[in-house]
Amino acid sequence: EPDINIQLDPSFHVTHRGTLETAAIDENFVDICYSVMVLEHVLDPQMFWRKVYAVLRPGGVCWGFTVDSSHWFARFSTLAERMRIKGKYLNWLLGTGTGERYENYPTHYRSNTPEQIEVLTSVFERVDVIFLKCPGQTRSYFPERLRWISDLMDRVFLVMLRAARILLSVRKSDERARPCGDPNHALKPQQAVEKYYT
Repeated sequence: EPDINIQLDPSFHVTHRGTLETAAIDENFVDICYSVMVLEHVLDPQMFWRKVYAVLRPGGVCWGFTVDSSHWFARFSTLAERMRIKGKYLNWLLGTGTGERYENYPTHYRSNTPEQIEVLTSVFERVDVIFLKCPGQTRSYFPERLRWISDLMDRVFLVMLRAARILLSVRKSDERARPCGDPNHALKPQQAVEKYYT
């Protein structure tokens, strides 16, 4: 957990303060990992996926749940962030208290389309991408009287394009894991990824 303001559940015996990329986790140590609404915040997706591959044991699985960056809400959120009004809007809508509210972490959407995921996870044995269609997932970001706009946008978008959310599953091969620096098992160069999100 990178946010020092988040109180960690005492039932966890081992915790790391920081991002996955910087966490001191041994290679081939983890059977299952998951991320919920994290991938859109990852600044360097190649580093993130290299770390996932390194820490997973052979046969290990990682699940991810995230926003498809081609969805209207992701585009709206990115525009609001670039205009520097996203934080002000969320404070107006949800308040500035320290209660249970959405925190405005920076978003990058660099591992948030099937095309990006395909390139970034090419080292894994199996990759499954599932689109989840569920209108109304963005309603809480609108005032009560304007939630119909969110519902309408969701319905229009789902007819025209793909779903808003992506459920991702990657599996590391059962073969004995090669060292992370092995050039025969390396991720594709950064240039191959940039064409999807620049």
